[in-house]
Amino acid sequence: MSNRSAVFGGAGFIGTNLVYQLIEDGQQVFNFDNLSGLGNLLNIAELMQQSRHSFARCDISNPEEIRQALLMAAADTIYFCITPKNPEEESSLENFRTFFETVKEWRNGMADTKLHKIVVVVSEHYKLLGTYGKMYAGLLKLLDGYASDGLPISSLLVPPAFGPFQQPDSPISMIIYRAIEGETIPVVNPEEKVSDLVYVKDVVDAIVLVSCNFN
Repeated sequence: MSNRSAVFGGAGFIGTNLVYQLIEDGQQVFNFDNLSGLGNLLNIAELMQQSRHSFARCDISNPEEIRQALLMAAADTIYFCITPKNPEEESSLENFRTFFETVKEWRNGMADTKLHKIVVVVSEHYKLLGTYGKMYAGLLKLLDGYASDGLPISSLLVPPAFGPFQQPDSPISMIIYRAIEGETIPVVNPEEKVSDLVYVKDVVDAIVLVSCNFN
């Protein structure tokens, strides 16, 4: 496993849990989030005094901020855990393209770069929800393209998860709260595509396992 990791989207739900796990594993973690979407600074408040944790704002639509983050981290592993707030917007995919294009240019221009792993966490919501289908297909095509260009990308499709640091107003959180209170839980149409809920720690373990077995 690497010694220096950069987590983009590290103040969000899965990203926060990943950051905690990497630090527990002895990693030096550089955490980047623009805090304008699903990221919450309160999630990582306990980490701000940790010597193995550094946080900085970074917007993946801004190439200069991305380059500064890459220089700051000098990481050999990047974890990309950003889920767009509005996946139906075309700008969301364009922001992803900006990020990976900037990483490719930066890596090609740095003869001594140690970056050799990029793990992209892809939410299964893209695949399950018809309205996000275009976004899902576009993202996979984008990742395949950059992998063909030489970027060391490995993507992991993760199912809907629950656990610590989840937004309290998310649908999954609301269902759990209702179950705890003994209230009626709505049942989906059996013809709709659904996926089992997975505890976020299991998702994080899978992400770390992918990075450890990266070819």
